[in-house]
Amino acid sequence: MRFAYLSQGKIYLKDGSGPARLVESKYAAETRRRALEMEQRNAWKTEGRGAQFMRGGALWGAAQQALELPAQVTGLARGCAEGQLVYSLDTRDVSGVFRLGDQGCEEQRLLHTADFRVREVCGDARAGKIAFVLAHRDGTSAIATMNHDGGELAELTQGDTQDMAPRWTPAGDGIVYQSAGIGRNQAGVAVGRGPFVIEKLNLQNGEVETLAEEPNSDLLGPKVAGDGALWYIRRPYTPPNQKTHPLRAVLDLLLLPFRIIYAFFQYLNFFSAKYTGKFLTSGGGAAKEADVRQMMIWGNLVEASRQNVGKSEETPDLVPASWQLVRQSTGGERTTVAKNVLTFDLGGNGEVLYSNGNAIFCRDAAGETQRVEKTSFIQHVVAL
Repeated sequence: MRFAYLSQGKIYLKDGSGPARLVESKYAAETRRRALEMEQRNAWKTEGRGAQFMRGGALWGAAQQALELPAQVTGLARGCAEGQLVYSLDTRDVSGVFRLGDQGCEEQRLLHTADFRVREVCGDARAGKIAFVLAHRDGTSAIATMNHDGGELAELTQGDTQDMAPRWTPAGDGIVYQSAGIGRNQAGVAVGRGPFVIEKLNLQNGEVETLAEEPNSDLLGPKVAGDGALWYIRRPYTPPNQKTHPLRAVLDLLLLPFRIIYAFFQYLNFFSAKYTGKFLTSGGGAAKEADVRQMMIWGNLVEASRQNVGKSEETPDLVPASWQLVRQSTGGERTTVAKNVLTFDLGGNGEVLYSNGNAIFCRDAAGETQRVEKTSFIQHVVAL
């Protein structure tokens, strides 16, 4: 079986039983090279007496992390032609859409912009177009399309919503996606969102139809199979906590003096590190807990559970069992196919690829499941 996946912001191709092959974006590699040169020019900031300060300070630590990932792939899917892949890529300043030819060769840049961020691309051979997400600065996002060569960009959805994860219908005449309304306070500041529902945009008449919704669940990453069945991930919806309990307010008031003292100590710690190269405490500011990585999936931050760190389990689940892969028939009947599912894709022969975040599994048309890949922090899987 041939498939691709996105792990820690990088693209991998796997064909058959051989090992997965890293597909390095030339644009991303060039961006990383320029970032490395900039880091070397500023090497004096991380050498000598001030080195510990520069590495330990919160602000510089954020800058160092940005240097480690100056270019990161944020979406991956099939392209408009056989063997093609399309992907979205983010740098600190710009975002773009790129296309890879067969076997990950012949990279071509289709879109390059600093006006918005691009996420979750998907191509379709019948439509000859690429669908993707436009993430705006105000927290909203919309579904957009463009031609396979990058021309005629059109924003298809609007409103105070987060529209995400577009996928073409088998006929190429519609797009299914997840959508959630944004809640704002009287000052217009976003304070939360509603549950994600599954909607379908008819490209012929522009009408939007709700295909699936549950008041207490987020329905994510929809895909329509060749038989018309709707597949998606269901997880519990957590409503925003907009009310403060009276006891919480009293506790905050009691803790206020201690927080002020702690803030003042950190202020002194900051200057001690800056001018002497030493911290006031022996901890050195280094985190002693196990490294817990994070990644953005379906518009939310997913963090590897600390309870899984150090486990002997070979491929621990990054998401709980409440993240379920669901098949909804054309008659509306819903069946839970798998649990602990972070991402999935549908193959052409009734196969289903899905991942728990640390492994990829293949479920064939007969319902038999086997593990086909083991790696860390898988963000997307694509059946080829």
